[in-house]
Amino acid sequence: LEGPSTRGDTMEIDTSTPRLIRRQELEHRTGFRRSTIYAALKPGNKRFDPSFPRPVRLSAGAVAWVESEVDDWIRTRMAERQAQRA
Repeated sequence: LEGPSTRGDTMEIDTSTPRLIRRQELEHRTGFRRSTIYAALKPGNKRFDPSFPRPVRLSAGAVAWVESEVDDWIRTRMAERQAQRA
């Protein structure tokens, strides 16, 4: 993945390649801990959320989430909150 590059006084970030975030960052962004994340992914669990972003397998023991999908999920939750207040 491409990181930020500096050109003069400005910083440019390559947005053409989706950014992957690991579980620790997902926990930070959602406020969910590991058990809640995996419960949200498991059909049949009382915490299952079919809209929760699915992980991408990186290797046999590593997964990550697409940052834009996580951001979209958070925005949707915020919109649902706003709709309930109206």
